Amino acid sequence: MTASELKSMINEMGGYDNVFSFIFDNQMCIYFSSEDPLLEEDITTLGGVDVFKHKAPIRSKSKKKYDNIMINVHPLECLQGIQFAESALKRDDVDFTEKSDLHA
Repeated sequence: MTASELKSMINEMGGYDNVFSFIFDNQMCIYFSSEDPLLEEDITTLGGVDVFKHKAPIRSKSKKKYDNIMINVHPLECLQGIQFAESALKRDDVDFTEKSDLHA
């Protein structure tokens, strides 16, 4: 899937606020919420490859705090599924234990 196709699909399904998760072919899931939203600029092209790019905190060795930020880049060709909520309110009202059963 291209970045353009993904952006179009998201818009047709109600917009970025309705995206609950991206599921990748290694079964990795990335969840979105009002606190950690999916932004249009997170779907981009780097080096000629369409990707999803997001930042994630990681604990530093020196301070033992989550104060290092890593930028993760996932090629869109590895994206296997997208989950959409009916609305941003419903997206943010999911019991965390339900996140482990996303393939229902």
